[in-house]
Amino acid sequence: MTGIPTELVGAAGIALTALGGVIGAWIAARAKAQQTAAQASDRLIDQLQEERDGYRESHEGRITAAEQRLTEVERRNGILVDRNDRYRDLLHKHRAHIWDGKPPPPPEWPDDLPR
Repeated sequence: MTGIPTELVGAAGIALTALGGVIGAWIAARAKAQQTAAQASDRLIDQLQEERDGYRESHEGRITAAEQRLTEVERRNGILVDRNDRYRDLLHKHRAHIWDGKPPPPPEWPDDLPR
């Protein structure tokens, strides 16, 4: 029986070892590339979450300021509506005084109503 030459078996062993090393290195490089991509993705997600949180805080601050301004506008509007009603009432008193033919002086101006 003719056997496989020992040199051929040794060369095949060396070739298979080298091929295994190349394939192992390739698999390790792919795994490292995937890990690096995952880490970059995680960093991007963290960065986006930080930006989102910053925008949320900024938005909440603007909403709070807008609510405070609206509350102040409503308060001032209430004062002005009340004042307008009081001016209208004073005007009607003066007109009634004139229409009734009463002599001067007209009805007194309220102390707390701006002139």
